[in-house]
Amino acid sequence: MTEIDHTYWYLNRASGFVAYLLLFVSVTLGLTMTGGVIERVLRRYRVYDLHRFVSLLTLGVCVFHAFIVLPDGFIKFTLAQLLVPFASPYRPLFVAFGLFALYLTALIVGAFYVRKVVSYRMWRLLHYATFAAFVLALVHGVGAGTDSGAAWAQYMYAVTGLLAFNMLVYRFLKGSSRPGLIRENAPVAAPSIPAAKADFRQA
Repeated sequence: MTEIDHTYWYLNRASGFVAYLLLFVSVTLGLTMTGGVIERVLRRYRVYDLHRFVSLLTLGVCVFHAFIVLPDGFIKFTLAQLLVPFASPYRPLFVAFGLFALYLTALIVGAFYVRKVVSYRMWRLLHYATFAAFVLALVHGVGAGTDSGAAWAQYMYAVTGLLAFNMLVYRFLKGSSRPGLIRENAPVAAPSIPAAKADFRQA
């Protein structure tokens, strides 16, 4: 009898936790950036760059997590089962939640590169999908993870979920710390006559 190699399944489980924690870091970075918390120790543009880098890294690990089970010989997933929601033979509902989280994460990462061609309001709406992706990933991990019954995994999900929820509540209660943005191509008011005279005298 041929022994089945479970290496790919172990890699799937490990990368799932890494992807979830990276998504948690990405969400918290976004919340601290708009809430004005982390700016006391780090400039906003650096936080933004770090947020974008972590989001890219999250997407990469999510893709690895989703497709590393293809060579596994136990369940024998097909590509369609990994790409189409509810088509998985293994816990289809919770696997679908993870797939939706992956697609949302890809959409959010793509939003970084269309910032100049979409309105600021639309860009912000796209980034609100980060919270939905995090919730979907949390439910996916709890429902589909074979390690979710372990005490350490339960504590991890509970702590990260509560932290993200509390930071989200704080963000809405405090409001955004972002300075007001001037709309592109907005008309600029002409200087008043006294101000123009003052500038002329100083010339």
